Amino acid sequence: MTGILQLLAKRIPDLPPKMASAARFSLDNPDYIALNSMRSAATKCGVTSPTMLRLARLLDFDSYTDFKNAFQQSVIADGFKDRAKKLTKNEISDGQKSILQSISESAVMNLEKTLTGNNPDVLTTMARLLLSARTPYVIGLGSLHSVATFMQVTGRMTLPGLRVPRLGEYTLIETLGAIGADDVVLVLSVSPYAKGTADALRFAKQRNATIMVITDRRSSPLLEFADYYFLTATSSLHYYPSFISTVAVIEALLATVVAEGGDEVLNRIAEIESIREKSGAYLK
Repeated sequence: MTGILQLLAKRIPDLPPKMASAARFSLDNPDYIALNSMRSAATKCGVTSPTMLRLARLLDFDSYTDFKNAFQQSVIADGFKDRAKKLTKNEISDGQKSILQSISESAVMNLEKTLTGNNPDVLTTMARLLLSARTPYVIGLGSLHSVATFMQVTGRMTLPGLRVPRLGEYTLIETLGAIGADDVVLVLSVSPYAKGTADALRFAKQRNATIMVITDRRSSPLLEFADYYFLTATSSLHYYPSFISTVAVIEALLATVVAEGGDEVLNRIAEIESIREKSGAYLK
């Protein structure tokens, strides 16, 4: 994340509601701020132009133009230049496209944005932390619980201690009751963010656990708890956010675990495969 975006993310918790709303929009839509006028940005944010100007000055910019220029530099630095040009053309999508084609194009865009918008070294750090953790937890509430379970099922070959807290008789915080400084919590969450997820992260933070977050926005309230994070694009043509990029990041993370785990992980995978073959687990 470049300078202006880091600054916004840091200041949001202390801003008054209207200014915080403008800051969140700016954080999540840097290309829009870079390309459009103060009045247009204010309308999009649902605030007045003076609010946008006050936000700029609060961040120590002499004028809104200087604030906007910082976003233009950020857009270029983050590799969004080509996408920004497309926004200025007001391109209209082809109404004759099939739903499948449209979804395919959306998925490709989400993957491209996710893969180019993050530092790959973060995945390496996350993988090493998962390998060294006493207990690595994966938390996903609502529809993301199935994605967390997918990670557990596919990841246990490389991370045998991987746990997904299961709700029922106990609250999420109760399932984390034994968590401590030697443990790692990986959270999967997209907007709208579940209060239970934030409560669990606050608890884990108090216990000095390492927290990693995979989420969809720089303005995500969960990032205030994160030691490390990875952003995924979730644009969707239907009523739920797309999890294609989230699953891709999980697959990349588990592949990195294998790469970082060395012979110990490879031997464990080979042993499990041998057991499955001998037990007749697969159809011939």
